[in-house]
Amino acid sequence: MSGSSLDGLDIVHCFFEITSEPSFQINSWQITCAETIGFDNELIKHLKTATNLTAKSLIKLDHDFGRILGELTQNFIDKNELDPDFISSHGHTVFHNPKEGFSLQIGHPVEIVAKTGLPVIGDFRSTDIALGGQGAPFAPIVDLLLFPEFDVMVNLGGIMNASFLKSDGQIIAYDLAPCNQTLNHLAQLEGKLFDDQGQIASNGKTNDDLMLKLQNWEFFKKNGPKSLDNSEIKKDFHTILNEFVIPTADKMHTTVELIAVKLKESIEAQNYINHPKILLTGGGAFNKYLVERFRMHLPDAEFIVPSETIISFKEGLLMALMGLLRINNQPNVLKSVTGCNKDHIAGAVYQGTKKYINEYHR
Repeated sequence: MSGSSLDGLDIVHCFFEITSEPSFQINSWQITCAETIGFDNELIKHLKTATNLTAKSLIKLDHDFGRILGELTQNFIDKNELDPDFISSHGHTVFHNPKEGFSLQIGHPVEIVAKTGLPVIGDFRSTDIALGGQGAPFAPIVDLLLFPEFDVMVNLGGIMNASFLKSDGQIIAYDLAPCNQTLNHLAQLEGKLFDDQGQIASNGKTNDDLMLKLQNWEFFKKNGPKSLDNSEIKKDFHTILNEFVIPTADKMHTTVELIAVKLKESIEAQNYINHPKILLTGGGAFNKYLVERFRMHLPDAEFIVPSETIISFKEGLLMALMGLLRINNQPNVLKSVTGCNKDHIAGAVYQGTKKYINEYHR
């Protein structure tokens, strides 16, 4: 998994104990080992500018990046002495435009097959968009199956999204606001890769005019299910921030406040009878100031910050689960979340050269 924050490649090895008969069931799961491998500056530059490439150059980057993913994955397998059944790869999103009927994640699975010899499952978003969905978010399937004890599961990645478990057992989810992608962008204006524990933001103050302008951003006027595109954030949201000639700390403080307000509004809209139990994951869960603002805006909620492994690698766990469901012919995308016309099984399977999916499917 490579996210919009461009902090590197997450590689996660997961173990699932399942029962297939009389019906599919996950009995237990664990993350056995995981690592984030940083990208070099040259690769970050290529990924950042991928939206501006010609068709030929983008196809080349798709395959070049796939070879990098394959090499890094094989190194991870060798280092940890693993024998995985398959690889589930999200890739790196370049375009996500469900309105126009497409989404593109690069890091071609065939290159990972060639480097590892293992079956690879990729291209998880296209089927959902073809069925009328947003192609996002996918996290609710892992929330529903592996974290059922929580009312709300918030992922603080490049984009903040949340899953809301309803009293009838249904789950809804959608993107809420820009998050680390914007906070990292602002931190880099100060010469830092990210705002460590929210220190920059905590030293700023809210700019009311900027807050009002950000609140009026078109995305916030839409009802869910809805999803955000990285390029939309850069083109529109960051343009608003750039218009204001104020200290970066104030921009950061205002953005953090906006993120907290958007989470508050979304949770209050669910009308939970009891105080909701909220799980925070993703890199933003390490931002102590951001978490502090959540607790201030929602004093009656119970916020749970889990282990560092779950915080950092829940999205990798999600991709492993989606691949597991795919090879067992179980729905891994929910219509109540993405707005598509049916629950369905997403993901394209690329058979391996050393192992084959049918060896593991029961």
